[in-house]
Formats: sequence, C-alpha cells, structure tokens
Amino acid sequence: MKYQADLANQLEMFEPHSHRADRAASGAEALDCRVSRRGETLVIAPFGRIDGGNAAIFDVRLSRALKLSPERLIIDLGGLLSISSHGLRILARSKREAALAGFEMAIARPSQAVRDILCIAGMTPFFTTNEGLFDVPERGLYGA
Repeated sequence: MKYQADLANQLEMFEPHSHRADRAASGAEALDCRVSRRGETLVIAPFGRIDGGNAAIFDVRLSRALKLSPERLIIDLGGLLSISSHGLRILARSKREAALAGFEMAIARPSQAVRDILCIAGMTPFFTTNEGLFDVPERGLYGA
C-alpha cells in the first residue's frame, strides 16, 4: 500500500541513535528515545528520565511521529523512570494534536512511579493506561 511505503520512508527521519552527542553537549541526563512500527501503529519508547534538560529529545521524536499521522500512536513508557512537568506538558499537547488530526494515541506500560506522577498531576483521567504494549483497545484509547 502507498500509505505503508510512505510511512516506511518517513520513519527514516528518526535516527536510530539516542542523541548521545546532544546530551553530552547540553549536560542533560541520559534519555534514549526509540521509534518502531508495528503495522499501522507507530511506537515511541523513551528510556531513562524525561526532565527539563532532555525533554526536547522526546518532543522532537513525538512531534515527528504526529506529523506522520499514523492510524495509532503508542507511547511505551515501560522504560521510563520518571517524567517531569516538561514531559507531562509534551504528552498533553501531543494528545490534543492527535485528537485534532483524527488518529488514536495511547500510553502503555507506565511504571508505578510514572503512574504516580500522572496521578499527582491530575492527568490520569485523560489517559488510558495499558499493561501490555499492544493490548490497546481499537477505540477509546484515551478517557472521555
């Protein structure tokens, strides 16, 4: 399909490395952010911590993914140790952008620490959380 070929070509803009040079220059704490595809679903998986010093890495990856308008976008939080208000702001903005673009977005596998942060920030009503990466329901990925 043309859509699949276009998506595969556009995924090449996601660099496979973890921006180590960018982190070294900025002094930011380590953040790996990997992108993969499963069918028409795009998965972004940050590893480490998202804070003010490295949130731009996550923001760039997520913004690029949103521009691809996949049928579904899953943010796999299984490797995320913590997330600051910078990361929460990026998730909230991305949720709005995905809804406006008409495609689904979900978060999956958040650790207990990340769940607690989402709860304290009052964001849990807006996100459906899934224990497994691909057990996301076909519809209703976010709460009302």
